[in-house]
Amino acid sequence: MYRLRQSLMTPALRCGQLAWVSMLSACAGLSGPALIQPEISGLLLYRGEPITEARVLLAQHPGDQACESLIAETSTDASGYFLLPARRAQRFAWRWADLGSPAGWRLCFAAGDEFRSWLSPPAAPAQATEPLLLRCDLSRSAAQSCQTQHQR
Repeated sequence: MYRLRQSLMTPALRCGQLAWVSMLSACAGLSGPALIQPEISGLLLYRGEPITEARVLLAQHPGDQACESLIAETSTDASGYFLLPARRAQRFAWRWADLGSPAGWRLCFAAGDEFRSWLSPPAAPAQATEPLLLRCDLSRSAAQSCQTQHQR
């Protein structure tokens, strides 16, 4: 039965199927490991003094001010240092790279009764894949609490 169906397939129909598969693979494909989250590290301070054992949360959506859509979490060490390592995963990805620039990252800091949410500025697509180094002082206003510096 299978050979009969295959033999009924005309060369034009086979050519059409090949064109369809080629067109789909040109738009999307299983890319190599895609970056889901860049490496984010830094110091968490209050008036220049390190904050120890504070929770550092990374939200999936930049608009999530409470970091409820949590994708990564760590805590600060004795010097106030934290590290959220880069994460990669296999996934289907559109190959049109410049459809829009990344919206930034939402980080939340929880230390004792204090909770602060900070949104990184939007990055150019090339910068969004670079490690991000932060220096955050929770004594400043929320919008100005962290200063960013892209590492090289």
